[in-house]
Amino acid sequence: MERPDWRDIDLRLMMPDDEFEKEFPEAGKVVENRWEFDAKWLLLTIAISERLSKQTGLPVDFQFQPISNGNGPWHGKKKRNPIGLRFAD
Repeated sequence: MERPDWRDIDLRLMMPDDEFEKEFPEAGKVVENRWEFDAKWLLLTIAISERLSKQTGLPVDFQFQPISNGNGPWHGKKKRNPIGLRFAD
């Protein structure tokens, strides 16, 4: 959306920190905020990335992230375009 030579679509599922810790209790314990070393995190992100890529025909980089990471070091440095479900009354 920002330049013509894009590599992939970055798609992040932002989870409350406590839910992320419950789902991926070993993530970040080897190296802080390096979830790609966690087997469960890696398996799920690769599977979902591949599924979304096949469905859309586009290269998708899907990741689970705790909210504190998304709103922490990268907040305001990269443009984000939130997508998701919203329920109206």
